[in-house]
Amino acid sequence: MCGSLIEGLLLDALQRDEPKARAANKTPKLKGGVKIKPLADWNLGELIDVAVELNIIETHAEQFSHGVRNYRNLIHPGKEIQSAQKVATEEADIAEKVLEIVIRELSQKMKP
Repeated sequence: MCGSLIEGLLLDALQRDEPKARAANKTPKLKGGVKIKPLADWNLGELIDVAVELNIIETHAEQFSHGVRNYRNLIHPGKEIQSAQKVATEEADIAEKVLEIVIRELSQKMKP
């Protein structure tokens, strides 16, 4: 759940200046590598990478957010079974704290 919330927050932040987001070096491209993917189609990893490039979040929040992104994939029962990773209360607490860090950074940098 926290990964989805981070994704929504970063999408909103990047949509506030979409031309700048689309001009970033790490902007994801469609197959063929020429056309830029529509912002609404960017995955969490792509949103994180561009948000860091544009200084919307700091690198420590980037690293933590990528960790949440990796755990988010374990929501699918098959993925958790295939993986040696387990998600317990402690991992959920960490994800919640990462969400709080992202909210804090966005609050500081995205003044209305």
